[in-house]
Order: sequence, then structure tokens, then C-alpha cells
Amino acid sequence: MPSGRVHATTTLIASVGLLAGAPIYAGQLGAASLMLPAGCLSGLLLSPDLDVDRGNISFHYAEKFGGMIGDLTRFAWRVFWYPYAKLVRHRSWISHGCLVSTALRVAYLMIGSLCIFVAYPAIISPWFLYWFLGLAVSDGLHIIMDKIF
Repeated sequence: MPSGRVHATTTLIASVGLLAGAPIYAGQLGAASLMLPAGCLSGLLLSPDLDVDRGNISFHYAEKFGGMIGDLTRFAWRVFWYPYAKLVRHRSWISHGCLVSTALRVAYLMIGSLCIFVAYPAIISPWFLYWFLGLAVSDGLHIIMDKIF
């Protein structure tokens, strides 16, 4: 099983690849084409391994990207995902199923932050779909690596 750092490196490489390809498909998608690499990069925090109740590398990134309040960010991120980790068995089809797991984690995140989407309904737009597809790329790579190694 690849380590969290290996998964993170793969996600970063895929994000850079999607960003490099953005000019190719930008004509059809416009600025939304940037949401594909952004979604893939989101895989650092929204990893399929959020079902591991003893923690995973996304907690490290929450702390790292949290700036001066990093410890608080890590704690809040861990508390937020704790029920998910307790309810979902690690590497089950719920957490490591292609597109299903991505959709369920995004739904969990959206339910947890519903007030944001109610206040800003424009967030739910075609841009969201491209972000979701980028996250699905990251998840797909994660799942394939877990199955191969």
C-alpha cells in the first residue's frame, strides 16, 4: 500500500499535468478549465483515506495550509471527518469506489458546510462539475495505486 506521501506526490503530478493541459481544453471550457487541476489538487485534503480514524496525510496538509492557526485547523478538520471515519470501513466501496466515493465525500463536505452553499448558490455551477471531475482524477489515481501495490 502506497504511503500518504506517495499518494500526495501523485496528486501533485496529476494536478500539474491537468494545469499544463488547461490551454488545450480552455477553448471549450474557458476559465472553468482551471477547476480541473484545482479539483485534483483538492485531493490532498479530500483523500479517499479520510476513512482512517487514526489520521492520514490530509490532516498534515490541513495543519500546513492552516497558517498560524495550523494546529487548530488540523484539529477542526479531524473532528469534522471523525464521524465519516467511524461510519466508513477503510477501503470499502464507500471510500474507495470510483466516482461513488468521490460523490459521497463531497456530499458529506457539502452537508457539513451547507450554510455556505445556501448563502452562495452560485458556487453550484458548471465550475463545480469540473472541480468534481478533477477530484475524481485524484481519487481514481489513489484507488488504482492502492489496488496495484
